[in-house]
Amino acid sequence: MAAGRKGAGLWLSVLAVAGLALWLGPRPIWEPWVTEEVAASGPRAEGLGLQALFAPQAGPARVQLFDADGDGDQDRFELGPGGDSGPPAPFSLQLDEGGGLREAGRLLGPAFAEPRRAKASACADLDRDGRMDLAVLLEDGSFLVLWNRLEQKKDRR
Repeated sequence: MAAGRKGAGLWLSVLAVAGLALWLGPRPIWEPWVTEEVAASGPRAEGLGLQALFAPQAGPARVQLFDADGDGDQDRFELGPGGDSGPPAPFSLQLDEGGGLREAGRLLGPAFAEPRRAKASACADLDRDGRMDLAVLLEDGSFLVLWNRLEQKKDRR
């Protein structure tokens, strides 16, 4: 009888874990892009050099072409409509897989899922880890930094 109770307890534990997993829903175990909100001015913005990225002579844009995944191809990051031209929209990241661009933003976690209003974007290796990060100038004047944590592919060339 003790063995039967032990087996039943194990099944209840398995069911509890499965129920918790269903309740939580699918969540990425690893976030390929991590976001950080940074005030328009202050030590963090200065330390990252964000003001310099968005200086008029630097030419920030709504579209950035850069190698997001380290494969040697130019990938495309695009902001949604800006200003009063439309509702806030999610960011778009299109990866060049050697045969054309493929929308990947919706697969990359909450950094790309949340609709936002933004004025401009810039890319640079802000944390000096060899990956190009993105900085976005939001409509309210603050910044959103998207730290690139994508696995780097080998250059196919």
